[in-house]
Amino acid sequence: EVSINGQESKDVIFSLNLNDFTTQTLVANSEVYGQSVSEFVNIKVYQKPIVYLDNVKYPEEISYSKDFEFSFHLSSQTPVYNIRVKVNNNEYSSIDYLSETQKIVLPLKSSYLLNNNIDLNINYEDENGKKYKTIEDFSIYILDVPWYAKILYLIKRLFV
Repeated sequence: EVSINGQESKDVIFSLNLNDFTTQTLVANSEVYGQSVSEFVNIKVYQKPIVYLDNVKYPEEISYSKDFEFSFHLSSQTPVYNIRVKVNNNEYSSIDYLSETQKIVLPLKSSYLLNNNIDLNINYEDENGKKYKTIEDFSIYILDVPWYAKILYLIKRLFV
């Protein structure tokens, strides 16, 4: 219970357990000069969005000079927005809205994966614009890497 006099204002902080709700209505009751006043406040409860990856397909090993497809299914049980898919810090795909399963196919160059790793970063937002990130790593073995590519890769790592 909070008492306020005249033009006074107060911030009231309280916590609610809303785990089992999608919407909740709060009732604020006040009494002014003996008259009771009620205000109903509707609260929409958002679930934390989680993006799921499955059905990932790519070759376990590939020649340095070959291009290949890295594919997967992306899904979420709650709507997500502004999805950005990055591989090894390079943006490859963007999706404005996702609410069910969508197949993603990324054309990749094996010559960009000399670290023998596919670092997949998926950035997305919920309905309120709150940002989230999902990170997955996949191993791939690059065959027949020329000597000069190995040297350039080592030099590049010195400056990163």
